[in-house]
Amino acid sequence: MIPNVKSYCEIDPSVVDEWGIPALRFHFAWSEHELKQSAHMR
Repeated sequence: MIPNVKSYCEIDPSVVDEWGIPALRFHFAWSEHELKQSAHMR
């Protein structure tokens, strides 16, 4: 995936694991490039 402004991660303020470590929340958006690449693979 090519990096873009809609693809990032952040610390989730309300979810922690069994040791109390905050979990990551991932955000992403496919661009036209990834959609064309997927079609090409088929």
